[in-house]
Amino acid sequence: MNEALANLRIEIDDVDQRIQELLTKRAKLAEKVGKVKQQESNPIFYRPQREKEILKMVAQRNNGPLSDEELATVFRLILSTCRNLQVKQHTKNQLTHSFEKVVIIGLGLIGCSIAKCLKETTTCTITGIDSNQQHLKQASTMKLVDKTSDDFKDLKAIDLIIICTPANSVSTIIKQLAPHLNDTVTITDVASTKAIISEQAQEILGDKITQFIPSHPLAGKEASGPSAADSKLFVNRKVLLTPIADSNEHSLNMVNALWQHCGAQTQTISPQQHDQALALTSHLPQMLSFVYMTCFESCIEYKKYGAGSFADFTRIAASNPAMWQAICSNNKKNILTAIQSFKEKLSALENHIANGDDQALISFFELANAIKKENS
Repeated sequence: MNEALANLRIEIDDVDQRIQELLTKRAKLAEKVGKVKQQESNPIFYRPQREKEILKMVAQRNNGPLSDEELATVFRLILSTCRNLQVKQHTKNQLTHSFEKVVIIGLGLIGCSIAKCLKETTTCTITGIDSNQQHLKQASTMKLVDKTSDDFKDLKAIDLIIICTPANSVSTIIKQLAPHLNDTVTITDVASTKAIISEQAQEILGDKITQFIPSHPLAGKEASGPSAADSKLFVNRKVLLTPIADSNEHSLNMVNALWQHCGAQTQTISPQQHDQALALTSHLPQMLSFVYMTCFESCIEYKKYGAGSFADFTRIAASNPAMWQAICSNNKKNILTAIQSFKEKLSALENHIANGDDQALISFFELANAIKKENS
């Protein structure tokens, strides 16, 4: 090997070691900050303004060769990792003391990712329930659960039940659970729609509705089943909590602690707000990806010419069809409203192109640019 190259690599190794030592020091400082925050009545682990200030200072100190955005990417990862240390530090004891026995219904990607995270970081006992015998066996073999079942009868002394099934089956499961629930168990779900589920749950659970805290992690990937389980799936992801008006504080705190422990950033909104927002931010993009892929039905060879944008836009078209059918059924009105709005915007764009109106096109694109930058 060239001597000059070898010396450069030795120098790089030395720099890497110093970076690692500094990252360790920063992580320990973050943990100390977390301990101070815990003394507050409502610890706040995510402060967007503080993050902006740090990234601004990083940019001001930057003399290249890395761009401001490249440095910001590195520092965002450092900040989020340190923040997660604080969250886990805060919630680990809280989780351990809040519950010892957990039931996860639905051992797919989300359910098994929760189980994997809890198994890596707590001592709670997890029972997995699923009608899919292969999923039950696989989750057990992978030690994601301590025991498995295919019914809801043995729910004595359970502290937390997490329903991880498609949206259109959540209410049916709650109905099956209802006769077996104790007065202290907390229930949550992970479905992508909330309003209908909340209404149906109120009818089914009666007085026990205060124990039900709907939630929705904005995380996932195309793979499914226990083999896709990822204990880091929820790190730095948002989880929307949609408590019903009279939800009890104990249950709300438990579900909030669960998701923060998994590394997520929790936010509370109403079930109606959730469905309206997700129709635009999640459900419509998914529908567009499905529609777009059908354009290749008779000319599939064209896809080999696709660039990065093709891969980005079509990635979610590989998602579970049954899950998305359930979402469309449960959030029909909001999704149709979103589709209609999109059709109007697409029609306007079509007219600009057809009429050769270059200025209108530029204005259209500039508006999109401005909205994107404002929300980045």
